[in-house]
Amino acid sequence: MINKDRDIVENMFAESSVDIQPESIPHSLPPGEEEVELSHEGGEYEVFEGLAQQMADISGCRYMDPRTRTDHIEVQNEHWDIQMDRLVEVYLNYRA
Repeated sequence: MINKDRDIVENMFAESSVDIQPESIPHSLPPGEEEVELSHEGGEYEVFEGLAQQMADISGCRYMDPRTRTDHIEVQNEHWDIQMDRLVEVYLNYRA
């Protein structure tokens, strides 16, 4: 996060009713070290995942998936239906 963006975030915290200082968020990176490449190997992904979770906790925002379990299953079945003929053909050729 560049300094300008950091100032915007700090002002957002100051103007909100939430009593928190940006420095107190343990997963925030120090100024100048924000532009690192993210990788799962180095652990950077977990840092930002933790930050996102903390921001959601502070703001009270939660993503609610409007789809039901039935919707998820229907989508999976549609994807299997698209490839089923080819899968059967390849399997039968393999077993022949």
